[in-house]
Amino acid sequence: MDEVLKLIDSTIIIFTYVVPGIVFLKVFSYICNKRLQSEYYFVVTGILISFLIVSAVKIYIPNDTNLIAVWSNIVACITSFVASLFCKSKHFTSLLQMLNINKTIHDSMWDEIMDEYDVFIKVFIPCDQVMYYGLYKGHEPKCDNAYILLTDYEIRDYNNITLKDYSADRTRWAIINTKDISRVELIYSDKSERSKKNIKIHSN
Repeated sequence: MDEVLKLIDSTIIIFTYVVPGIVFLKVFSYICNKRLQSEYYFVVTGILISFLIVSAVKIYIPNDTNLIAVWSNIVACITSFVASLFCKSKHFTSLLQMLNINKTIHDSMWDEIMDEYDVFIKVFIPCDQVMYYGLYKGHEPKCDNAYILLTDYEIRDYNNITLKDYSADRTRWAIINTKDISRVELIYSDKSERSKKNIKIHSN
């Protein structure tokens, strides 16, 4: 019986001082489409975040161990969700620029391309001597040599002569491996904030 009680106590300790930080990092990584670091970094950072969250929860629930564990995980979910949305917002980007920090939370340049308005891109493929011009819809997350997705696209040669025009064909999608790309040009809407001011983009 004593061993069972010790096991329960150990479980509560882990659920209190380890799990909240892991929950925070997992939610943040999922929403921000960010790769998690090494296991050592993940565990150590998770424990540190758990300690901070538990310390805050204990201010309001000082004596109930079970409630502290439950509320610590709830708070971890909420704070991670809010922090993720803020880090993805243009307000966070403006803050970094104001501090002259030319970094973002994203791991990939492709995460930076998305905008509230449609973004058209020109993708140059040197091995085929063609260029794809189309509407950027997204990319394969958390992956080296990711694939990008285009719709409403045209295939042109390097003289800008249209070889195939699928711009009106909503049934066609182009999936392109980024390792085959030599150059990309971005065309933002006149309404986009990126068109109104010079924005430096550098991924971590």
